[in-house]
Parts: sequence; C-alpha cells; structure tokens
Amino acid sequence: MVIKQPDGKKASLAIGALLGAGMFVGSVVIGSVAITKPFRLTERPFLRDILFYLIAVFWTFVVLWQNNVTIYTASGFIIMYVMYVSLVVFGRLTFQSWRRWKERRAVREAAHDEPPGISLEPLGEPLATPTTPADPAVTEFVSLTSVPVMLD
Repeated sequence: MVIKQPDGKKASLAIGALLGAGMFVGSVVIGSVAITKPFRLTERPFLRDILFYLIAVFWTFVVLWQNNVTIYTASGFIIMYVMYVSLVVFGRLTFQSWRRWKERRAVREAAHDEPPGISLEPLGEPLATPTTPADPAVTEFVSLTSVPVMLD
C-alpha cells in the first residue's frame, strides 16, 4: 500500500518546516541561551538526542528519495520514536541506578580505609622521639625549618 500526496509542494513544505524548526531549535535557541546564561551541557543526553535527530533526518531523506510513503516507511518513524522514548526512560533509570551503586561503593570503600579507634602510635606515644645532638654548641636544629645552624 502506497500513500501519495496529490500536491507534492505542500508535503515538501511541511517536511521543510519540520527540518527548519529542528535546525532553529538546535542552533538559534541553544546558542541564545548559552550566550545569555552559560551552562554545562550533559554529554550523554545531548549525544543521544543528536544521534536520533540525525537518524530521523536520514530516514526522511530516504522517504523523499523514494518519492512515496509506504506503511513500512511510516512504521519506521513510529518505531524510531518508540525506541527513542524507551532509550530515554530506561537510560535514565539505568544511569541513576549506576550512580547510586557507585555512591554506595564509595561509602563502603571509605569505611574500610580507616577503621575507627585504631591509632598508629602505640599507647599514645609519638612514633619518633626527638634526639639531641651530642654537643649542642656545635649544631642546633631549628624546630620550625629543620635546617642545621652552626653556633659559635
């Protein structure tokens, strides 16, 4: 079954308007927002959206190249949209689950790094005891800089 538009100019105008609107939002709106209030773009959702937009544009060109719309090409658009929505929903759930797992793992690792109540110093004594030189008149260590100073 093939669906044909009797007036091809109206159909091309509608497709051109859709593609133009997508380009307007993707360039002018995002550029204007970035100029007025700079923001950091999240890579994963942005790349996903761009990828699906490019696939939709490619599929539109395939349909236009064939110069007819069949039930299969129309179903391709619907299937593509269902795949997009599924990827958005399940991708977000998966990403949130992965982030929670990563946070729990970091908390567990932090808890195992420093067990409470254990001191490296035995019985509260310092690990190193300061030593005094044999002849204080020859060498004295300055405590702030630990640089040997010769005294007369």
